[in-house]
Amino acid sequence: MLRLSHLQHQTLADRPASGLDAPWLDILHLVITQRILMIIIPYTLSRWPQNTRYSVISCDELAFLYQPNPGRLEANYPACLPENRAQFAPDGMVPVKGILHLDSDRAMSTAALNISFGAAGQLAFFLHLFAAEIYIALTPREADRLRRVSYQKQKEKGFKNPGSAGLVAQRIGDAEPWIPRDEKFEEGQEKDLMKAENESVSSSEKV
Repeated sequence: MLRLSHLQHQTLADRPASGLDAPWLDILHLVITQRILMIIIPYTLSRWPQNTRYSVISCDELAFLYQPNPGRLEANYPACLPENRAQFAPDGMVPVKGILHLDSDRAMSTAALNISFGAAGQLAFFLHLFAAEIYIALTPREADRLRRVSYQKQKEKGFKNPGSAGLVAQRIGDAEPWIPRDEKFEEGQEKDLMKAENESVSSSEKV
């Protein structure tokens, strides 16, 4: 069964109204994880100087970062000086080594964080995806309860196929429509009664 999160069986209309909706809450968790990884990744890469990476930063941003000590800007990035910019940095951009240490300056730390932004975002996305799958696998009763709640709400709203809306295998794949176990039992009883009545009617007609 296709399962993307423990709320996958619920449509947006089914989700409870609150000050912070569930989709935005998921994004908030993803951003927090990404920020943590943005610190871990560059700090880990900085342990191997031979694998140093560079990020392109504008001279204006470097000037802002070096406001407390403009002399360091002139010493570390002479291409950003007005007399050199036209020749060495015509677009106003210079490469900055990305290193994140306790003693690294603000420009290098900023470059290191810029380098890890994309990788941290992708890693955070897949971590949350796998964590959701693990959570569902470890909490089948909770997943079944949420789907029952979603089924009941969709049924009350007149959905054509209640319980099979959203990102579920019944809608995307070829799985059978989902029905709660208790209703399956009641439906089975009704079919048995109808079958018994039909048999009794047919037997009486033969007599």
